[in-house]
Amino acid sequence: MATYRFPSNLETDKHNTVTFTAFGKAGGGSITEISLYMPPTIAVSDGASYGSLDLGIIGATEGGIDALIDEDGKLDTAGLKQSLESSTKTGDSALNSAVLAKAFSNFGLGGGVGDRVSDLVLQNKSKAINPNTVLQYTNSEIRQHNFTFKMVAESAEEAVSIRAIVNSFRKYMYGVKDGITLEYPAKWQIQFLKIGGERNPFLPEPYTCFLESCQATYNTSSGLTHNDGSPIEVDVTLAFREVKALSRTDIEALVPKLPSEKRGA
Repeated sequence: MATYRFPSNLETDKHNTVTFTAFGKAGGGSITEISLYMPPTIAVSDGASYGSLDLGIIGATEGGIDALIDEDGKLDTAGLKQSLESSTKTGDSALNSAVLAKAFSNFGLGGGVGDRVSDLVLQNKSKAINPNTVLQYTNSEIRQHNFTFKMVAESAEEAVSIRAIVNSFRKYMYGVKDGITLEYPAKWQIQFLKIGGERNPFLPEPYTCFLESCQATYNTSSGLTHNDGSPIEVDVTLAFREVKALSRTDIEALVPKLPSEKRGA
């Protein structure tokens, strides 16, 4: 396994570091490890996706949908009809019939021409059925993690190391051609290490990631190079995306325990 670090005097017993370890095919071992200085800012963004669910007239009935679903998750059709009939009392028989027919249709208990007639009656009465919209949780968002590093070579050896680091990120971001298919790019494990080399319990780690983008900018502030042609400075921006949407169990496992929490376990 190839290992790289920057700066060259980076030592885990004296510095906080972030380590990027790439893994090849499933079940295979690590193929490269890159240790870099801890960037000044670490941002972790969590998000959840929600949609809207229209309960319609059933949302206004006593007990709501909970009262009509049995322990096996089946809908009590007879109870539904009774509940809907008791909820459509507007004082207007034509409107009552239209609302009831529309409600039945929404639950697969009617439809067709009768449903269309209900729409016409409602429009004629200048009425709309209250959708009783509620928020519906759909999933957690797949998280992205961004890192920016400025690497200034202070020696020829560091210039070579910077070149190898940038090329490793770029290389393992791509898939490998295999006939008419492509093998997936490498997966990355990212760990924040505190002084001494142990996982930092105060920084939540990313889940396994793919490297989504790698941008290298050479000589941001100067057009000069070293005598061997190597750039004075290289700015690297990395964007990683986790391989899946996480659950609460996944999130809890990514936060190392404090010593006091380990003792209490």
